[in-house]
Amino acid sequence: MPVQPSGIDVQSAADAVRLIKQAQSVRQGPPQAVMFLSRAVKGTKLKTEAMELLGKLTPTIKVLKSVIHQKQVIADSSGQAATVWDLGGQPAKDSGKEYSRLFKEITGALK
Repeated sequence: MPVQPSGIDVQSAADAVRLIKQAQSVRQGPPQAVMFLSRAVKGTKLKTEAMELLGKLTPTIKVLKSVIHQKQVIADSSGQAATVWDLGGQPAKDSGKEYSRLFKEITGALK
């Protein structure tokens, strides 16, 4: 579950966590869920505080270490009918690495 590092988005994540926990209770297990920060700005206090708050929401839903940082190339990729892996330049390359780390972490967490 992607969460942006803002107060209102973290609060919305808390609401989503309650719904996930309710579904898990009814189904005696699934759905599995993880959370990660998306559209974060590197080196900001807001990013650090959001990670701390997410970790306190619930021990049953893992907060991934991978973070997707805010970059113009991500927003531009859909308008170009491409992915960050298709585009050139260092920002696209950096974003591609972030997404690859995220996907690897998700598949490892949901085994």
